[in-house]
Amino acid sequence: MVSLRGTGIGLCLDMSLLLLSVPCDPCPCPRPRISKWGAYYPPRYRKWKKEFPELLARQTDLCGLVLPLRGSLETEINIFVKRPKTSKLAFPKPDIDNYVKAVLDGSNKILWEDDSQIQTLRARKQWDELPRVEISIALL
Repeated sequence: MVSLRGTGIGLCLDMSLLLLSVPCDPCPCPRPRISKWGAYYPPRYRKWKKEFPELLARQTDLCGLVLPLRGSLETEINIFVKRPKTSKLAFPKPDIDNYVKAVLDGSNKILWEDDSQIQTLRARKQWDELPRVEISIALL
């Protein structure tokens, strides 16, 4: 995948490939919390779930494609997380599937109708000074 490294731009290489770089602090999807009033998500995730689609929509306006995409898709998601000052880990701690779920759910109705359209998925998480989510989509 071509890295857009925090440029905050959407790039349409041709009608079958879309590359997006969304400058944000990636947030993994946590398990819902249960209380006597019902299930809810923690405030950090609720904030991210509201802001990510807005950032994503701004990026897609730049590419000129008719979105959301329909049909089978191949997707690559790269998660770049800012390293905390005290971490000695080689990679970010939360599970990659939780990061991916948050991105896929936040992209519904914006990049694609529903994430069930994705037939092939590759994902990667790593430390970087510029936190962001990079998404590559190809039509199958």
